[in-house]
Amino acid sequence: ITVATQYENPCADVFNTSDSTFTIAFNEPDITVTKTRADQPVGCNEAVSWTIEVTNNSGYTLPIIWVEDTLDAAYTFDSSLGDGTYSVDNGTNVGQNVQWELKNVIHGATVSLTLNVTTDSSPCSPDLDNTVEAWWGCGITDDSSGTKPGVDSPDDSLCLFSTGVQTVRTETREPSV
Repeated sequence: ITVATQYENPCADVFNTSDSTFTIAFNEPDITVTKTRADQPVGCNEAVSWTIEVTNNSGYTLPIIWVEDTLDAAYTFDSSLGDGTYSVDNGTNVGQNVQWELKNVIHGATVSLTLNVTTDSSPCSPDLDNTVEAWWGCGITDDSSGTKPGVDSPDDSLCLFSTGVQTVRTETREPSV
């Protein structure tokens, strides 16, 4: 960016500055995602609740963060909750995926989301992985986690960075007695 200025002092003397050149370096957004619950084994047909936290460490506000949780075969979706400040709703369940659209997440903010499921009945499935991934993006959202930015209309004109950050949590089963 090149800037030249002109200013006038109180005596009406006009001063011009020579052109100054500035280089602006864009720091790539930095988000982290964690998923927690009590570290205890899960049984069959049991309610399980996770807290998902997404933190913006970028140094500036991110207009869009898309969060998607993929449930393994042992889980059935019950409900989800969004964050009252940054999420546009309480999330949308599509099959084994739960997704949230976050908007205008300021630097240093941690967004807290909740996911509630029930484990399967006997015979219990050994598929206990649970993956949550988050991507940052640009544009103005339609305020619905049911339409994925860059994919679904009317959000298909928005962008999401192609590589997200993710964490995988694997639960353990209670031993059979």
